[in-house]
Amino acid sequence: MKRALTAGLSVIPRSPLRLSDLRLDPFRPHLAPASPIAILLPLMLSLLAALGGRLRVVCIHVLQRLGLREESFLIVPAVIIGIVTAAAAVGFHELIQKIKDLLYNRFPPEFLYGKGLIFLVFFPALGGLLVGVISLYIARTREGHGIIDVIESVVRSSGFIRPAAAIEKIITSAVTIGSGGSGGAEGPIVQIGAAIASGVGQLFRFARHQMPIIIGCGSAAGISAIFNSPIGGVLFTLEVILQDFSIRSFAPLVVASVIANVTTRAILSDYGAIFAMRTTNTMGTSPIIDPAQILTFVLLGVICGLAGVALTKLMDLFEHRFARLKKYGPVVAALFAAAAAIFTLGRLMLGRRVDRDRR
Repeated sequence: MKRALTAGLSVIPRSPLRLSDLRLDPFRPHLAPASPIAILLPLMLSLLAALGGRLRVVCIHVLQRLGLREESFLIVPAVIIGIVTAAAAVGFHELIQKIKDLLYNRFPPEFLYGKGLIFLVFFPALGGLLVGVISLYIARTREGHGIIDVIESVVRSSGFIRPAAAIEKIITSAVTIGSGGSGGAEGPIVQIGAAIASGVGQLFRFARHQMPIIIGCGSAAGISAIFNSPIGGVLFTLEVILQDFSIRSFAPLVVASVIANVTTRAILSDYGAIFAMRTTNTMGTSPIIDPAQILTFVLLGVICGLAGVALTKLMDLFEHRFARLKKYGPVVAALFAAAAAIFTLGRLMLGRRVDRDRR
């Protein structure tokens, strides 16, 4: 046996050890020393998560001493989610206004709809291009689907979302809406609230079966804060996000939604309802809604449903087409936005010319 081992080892070529073999190669990332941020950040996050888990255990123990069940602790993160989401919604709203002031409000309407018509084409195209660059090269995330992404995270991963997605969505959605792009605040604020809520849930180390309720708190708080509708935020979340109308889900959502609304009102003093309606006509003599109009509302609902289906199909079609373009997708999207803006402005100018001729 010893002779066999000696014979096997003699086959292996022996080369002298060189000094260059002991030197560190600066072009190998696994041999380069880690930065202090890369070392300290995971330690701080783990320490913060440990403190959050410990705080959760202590609060549950206190609640049980008071005769309450463990599920009562959901009220505590609901309050935190309501406050943080309200602050994020206010920042989102203010960022949109700042971008609008920077691009549009600095010019008088006579200039924008006169000699400056080109800016109404250039600004939305520039905003779309900037959002595409941020998504592809900075955030490096795929295109989102708004509320559908939140529903998918609840179904597939029990509501685990990257908290950094809230910051990314605030920036990209504010640029899109502020520059005049085709987009609304409902989808982004639901994603922002869900990402914040997921971060709070991971901080307190909630179980997987409790995370959907935490995500629902963020969604309800976001809708309540941005649209000034606490009841609407709760009903929307119960029907669309959670699809659960149990009392166990209802109580934390109400707390998060009300706290978010109160916090937003405290920050923004002149914050009114975005869809305010009068109860009487302009003369104040008769109600603005008549029972005889119910059939008209039914017909309007059918038409809006068909329009919603058509919009969804077209969005899926264009999304698949643009996905094939890869890195040229943002440029082509910006060109399409510019073409749509030119078409809209052409119709606007034609309508104004017709009105001028009639006068």
